[in-house]
Amino acid sequence: MRHPASLGIALREVMYHAARVGDGETLYRFARSVRYWAVRLGLPDPGRLDADWRLVEGPDVEALSAVIRQYHHLLAVPDQPWQWRARAILLYAGGRPGLEEIVADGAAALKAPWLRSVGEIPSSSTVSPVSTASLGRAKYRRFVALPDGERVVALHLGGTVSMHDLSARETTTLQVPREVTFRDLAASPDGRWVAVLGAETLDFYRPAEEGCSTVAVDYGQLRCVAASPDGTRCVAAGTQVHFYDENGVRLRLRRPFSRFVADLLFGRGDMIGTSITSLHPPPALALAASCAFLSHVLFGFSFSSSVMVYLAVVVALFAVAVTRAYGIVRRRRSLSDPGVAFASACFSPDGRTLATADSKGRVQLWSVERGSLLKTLSGVVEPHLSAMTFDPCGTWLALVDWNGTLSIWDLVSGQHQVFHADGEALPFTFVSCAPQGDLLAYGAGNLVNLRRLTRGEDGTLRVTRAPSLVLSSTPRAVEFVEGGALLMVVCLEGGSVRFWDREALLAREPTSSGAQTVRDVCFSPDGTWLALAAEPGEVFVRRADGAEQARLPADVDALTCLAMARDGTWFASGGSNGAVRLWDPRGRPVRLLSGEPAEDFGTVDMQITDDGRIVVGCTDGTVRIWSASGRFEGGFPVPTSAKDRSSSLPDFARVRLVDGGEAFAVAGTDGVVHIVDSSTLRVLDQLRPGPPHSPDVDGPDDHVVSLSASPDGRLLAAGRWNGGITCWHRDAADAALILPAQDGHVSGMAFSPDCRLLASLADETLQVWDVRTGSSVLSVPVEGSLARCAWSPDGRRIACAGRNGFHLFELRGFEP
Repeated sequence: MRHPASLGIALREVMYHAARVGDGETLYRFARSVRYWAVRLGLPDPGRLDADWRLVEGPDVEALSAVIRQYHHLLAVPDQPWQWRARAILLYAGGRPGLEEIVADGAAALKAPWLRSVGEIPSSSTVSPVSTASLGRAKYRRFVALPDGERVVALHLGGTVSMHDLSARETTTLQVPREVTFRDLAASPDGRWVAVLGAETLDFYRPAEEGCSTVAVDYGQLRCVAASPDGTRCVAAGTQVHFYDENGVRLRLRRPFSRFVADLLFGRGDMIGTSITSLHPPPALALAASCAFLSHVLFGFSFSSSVMVYLAVVVALFAVAVTRAYGIVRRRRSLSDPGVAFASACFSPDGRTLATADSKGRVQLWSVERGSLLKTLSGVVEPHLSAMTFDPCGTWLALVDWNGTLSIWDLVSGQHQVFHADGEALPFTFVSCAPQGDLLAYGAGNLVNLRRLTRGEDGTLRVTRAPSLVLSSTPRAVEFVEGGALLMVVCLEGGSVRFWDREALLAREPTSSGAQTVRDVCFSPDGTWLALAAEPGEVFVRRADGAEQARLPADVDALTCLAMARDGTWFASGGSNGAVRLWDPRGRPVRLLSGEPAEDFGTVDMQITDDGRIVVGCTDGTVRIWSASGRFEGGFPVPTSAKDRSSSLPDFARVRLVDGGEAFAVAGTDGVVHIVDSSTLRVLDQLRPGPPHSPDVDGPDDHVVSLSASPDGRLLAAGRWNGGITCWHRDAADAALILPAQDGHVSGMAFSPDCRLLASLADETLQVWDVRTGSSVLSVPVEGSLARCAWSPDGRRIACAGRNGFHLFELRGFEP
């Protein structure tokens, strides 16, 4: 009975038996049990969670069910023990009114450390999702949400393709026949087949069957793939565009009779660069010569030899010119222009028209049957990583590029409208139209924009802004389901799937910004206040209870890092444009150290020595130092290896003080931690991380992304890109401790004041380690990626900075 699945099934059977016999006390106790729901959420088949809630009535049970529904995508992780999910339930239930008794009972049953949120947990969205689901904690690359709202096709970083059935909670893994890097993914609307695009291959999978069929192409690299609305064909686009049926058989385009005659008369006229290659000599030349010969024979026209030569030359030049012109025109009006790469494509609702965006920024409409150009739409777009869609009636076309700019073409009136991004745009685009054609969801990065579309009395298309949805995770696919009543969003982090009510989204007040983004946090020495590296105009200084104390001036650049003076009378901040500033405890500016903001670097890490010197790590791979009086003392580049010179990652320099401030640790992209004397700037030692843990993660495995030193300066930890953490004692050259790899790169770490615990952040997870044993004390999921963390001076609280804002947790149930 120790296995979680066996225990969960037994608990569920007890609850259903109590419902049959009318044992209300047992039902109420189970429905309020944190352990029960933690075990249930970890089952491979947790069943219909709502069925259990309907058996019990009670205000606290209803509040607990709302917590589990809202954070189901974070809690439904089967490969974690039940205590992991119980901690998460306690974290999110701890701040809800009416759940105090349930939280106390859950903490007593847990008998292990857990975190309590001080204040309300920040949320990026002002409206909660109707329901959530999780696809697991695998490394994903791309998603396709099917229109039924019950299935999601996922492409993994390792090349694996999987189909997730959300209603049946089943996952079908499609085996990849070889190791290849895939670029795009498409699926038929009914899920019968899945097309996965490689650089020069196209693989067709059928989830109901085993194996796949592979199509090798020899016409250049492919960029995108799209499925037709009826699921009978798909298009693969690159330097050329070709169509395939659902079995992977290439479809031939129908050539009209007029083009057949023109090809017969002037040759194919295929253009490659500036030369002409024809499958046969231009018949126009032979036709002209034949006409001249027949004129001579039939009508008795006689020409001298010189005239015949001149006539032959003129006829040949004319034939070549006509053939060349015909080849150019045909190339520009066909799906095989060698000077153009097609970046995105989509079918019209009737499947007869194909819309494409090419490398020249043109958006064009093509006939699917003939491959001929129908129309070139007005305007120029940024085609790279763009997404396109038609409305259900095919009367307008929408395209969103990787800058987050939306372009809409009214195919009836020819009107072209452009809407720029509402907020921060990142190169992950998605777009979907509601079945009614009156609402469009699109975006880039973590922002889902909504637009209403209506037809005026004059027939023109009117587009109005609706409230945007800001998410803490990065969406990769959106789809309107259940007749457009729900908006389905699939996010990259954790493979979370969330459903929002359409009317609830539209009923919100319009807002142009989401949650506050915080990049760093530090406590004052007495623990009464803390500073946040925030955006201009956002909260800059808070009290220990999380209450606002000061805001960052609007004329200051966005802050990226912070450091606190030993006496707490001032602190320093680094900006995204390289500016280094000093502030007093009330958030008032004291001095600008770096003079004019730099254009070639920004700050990424910062430390203050005991004598007040400011050591700053910069984005150009250098370390810069200022004295306590504000005088610039110089800097030096982070030592790199030959392997590091070929790295495509930025040369971020991270710094931490060690040996009581007599030296500082510096790390770059080569994975080596260098110990530098703070006075002479001479390298004293080099520390190398242990073996890599996760070679399938993008980026170098030994790339150090975070550093942390214990308060006594004797223990140093390096967090790596692959999720591994290596700790060293300064008295020993070899690594003292290598912690298990986490999901995602370690973005931040902090030692507790007593040097016994280490808090680490990896994507959306906060984990606390016992550095004496290397074991995990606790681990909890957090909504939104995390950046940095800091312990309060008394060691009871942990402050975290992240995309979703500022988190302040209190450690409960820990016995040293």
